[in-house]
Amino acid sequence: MWYRGSGLLITSLFSLLIGGAGIADQQGAISAALFPLVATDPDAADAEQRTTMPITTELPWGAVGFLDNGCTAALIDSQHIIAASHCFTRDADDTNTPKAFLQGAWQTGLVFFPNYHPSRPRPPRVAVDRAVVGSRVQTGSDAPADWGIGHLATPVTNFPALQIDPIPPWRYPDFVSFAGYARDIAIYPNGKASFPQPAPGNFCPNFGNNCWWIPALVDPKCLALHVTGTFVDSDAFSCLTQGGNSGSPVVWRPDGVGQPNVRLTGLVSGPGGFWNASWFQYAPRFGADVGVASNDDGTKRTQVFVSDRDREHIVSRQRSDADTAGRFGAFRDIGFVPQPGPLTAIRLQSGRPKVMVGSANGKLYSSYVGGGDQWQAWQTFAGPAGVAGFLDIAATTDAGGVPYLYVIGTDHRLYTTRANGTAGGVGWAAWSQIQTGVDAARVSVVRHGDGRQQVFVISTTGVVQTAWQTGTTATTWSAGAMFGTTQVMSDVTAGLNSSGRVQVFAVDVNGATWSRTANQSAPGGTWGSWTQWQVPLYAPSSMASPVLDGLVSLTASRWLEGDGSVPVVFGTDRQGNVYVTSYRTGRWQSWRSFYN
Repeated sequence: MWYRGSGLLITSLFSLLIGGAGIADQQGAISAALFPLVATDPDAADAEQRTTMPITTELPWGAVGFLDNGCTAALIDSQHIIAASHCFTRDADDTNTPKAFLQGAWQTGLVFFPNYHPSRPRPPRVAVDRAVVGSRVQTGSDAPADWGIGHLATPVTNFPALQIDPIPPWRYPDFVSFAGYARDIAIYPNGKASFPQPAPGNFCPNFGNNCWWIPALVDPKCLALHVTGTFVDSDAFSCLTQGGNSGSPVVWRPDGVGQPNVRLTGLVSGPGGFWNASWFQYAPRFGADVGVASNDDGTKRTQVFVSDRDREHIVSRQRSDADTAGRFGAFRDIGFVPQPGPLTAIRLQSGRPKVMVGSANGKLYSSYVGGGDQWQAWQTFAGPAGVAGFLDIAATTDAGGVPYLYVIGTDHRLYTTRANGTAGGVGWAAWSQIQTGVDAARVSVVRHGDGRQQVFVISTTGVVQTAWQTGTTATTWSAGAMFGTTQVMSDVTAGLNSSGRVQVFAVDVNGATWSRTANQSAPGGTWGSWTQWQVPLYAPSSMASPVLDGLVSLTASRWLEGDGSVPVVFGTDRQGNVYVTSYRTGRWQSWRSFYN
């Protein structure tokens, strides 16, 4: 076993907690729990000892399990696990395998073993079928976020899940605990030969040297020092992390050490500390759609909304400052919507946001920020008569700030309605149908510089069609017209480029992306030809630029900050990840995860 003496902490804790002043002078400023740790002399007899994680179905360690690539993971509900991002992706190029991988590629075929212990008879296991991650790459990144949430192919029963509830910043420094499948050669000198694989074997196909089928080790008393944004620094002497601890859940007890109430506060991915759980507490576990609007207080700061299909909640992130390159805060929860699907967001005339969501239950839901900058309760409102559900929705405002909403029903028809005013809580006018000439499946809308709105739809056969208003407030529309592509498209979005002209983006059924730009600031004119819109995945340490694989939807907008002219596009993939790219310095920047 590995031992640690509390006296080793004196120097680092004095620097952190008492700033070099005497113990007697500062004892009142140090919590009773921490004072003995910094005040005692080195003594091997009072050192703490890691213990073997027990075979259990009780919290907290009954939620901890093993991934068959050598990582630790933990249940956060019956069908989701938390682990390090690099436990789901490849953080380096690999050209020595039959199938070469570039940095950022997904690991596939992973299997999770809840509360794995070599002495557990017939250990249960379940496949990981998809994952969302804080960032696809870590090495060389200027914004790493080494955490991820894996989705299990079937729910895990008879094992508990950890509730995410981060330590409040004011409580630091504080003690935490963590457990993981640490590959400690001092304890297991035979390495991966210490224990055989569980039956039927053939696990760990890609990372065999990392797979030691050993009991996990519990670190019962690790000192977490302070939180800085996304990361919590920990004391190096009281917190031992080794290979295999990647993904170890960090837990705390809000009622004090030794009390039964336990919560998840972070995630280990390497030495030095752990990722703050506030950054993945409300992160979408499956991002189904994206909308863009403004900050709650009405200022010109961008807010991004995502419908989380797995949790059945709508979440958002707000820009923390008025800089187009500024960071976004952590995702936050803005309410439950049953079976959420397509989502759209607009900036009201008040400057505040409004969000509308189509549900698989056949209802439309909306919420907006009202008095006191508070989100109002989610309300349902009527869709077109006789329409049982909604395949897609889109919205914009006219030049006077009146919202317009567009939906494609399960009957594959396009409908529109106009709000009865500019305020967030007003009702809607009667629905009318727009003739597109096709059975429609997806829709996007944009307002041209002349004030007229134009819709773009994808047909059930992948054809792009368009129609536009005949006047800036007209209820009459042009006839549906072909939008000139030979590709079979699966989604379409439209926004304004940096020159104020409409640019249309589409993703085809193979995941390739395309773009086309108007030659004027009004509908009905000429357009440039469709060209492939090739934006690589951000992977700074890769020998080549990886392609962002599996894209299924796109959402075009512009950052609100500055003069509001910087175009931005969000994308979602088959696994429910959300990505972002923006147009800067004359080019589209590499796709990055929008979770970091």
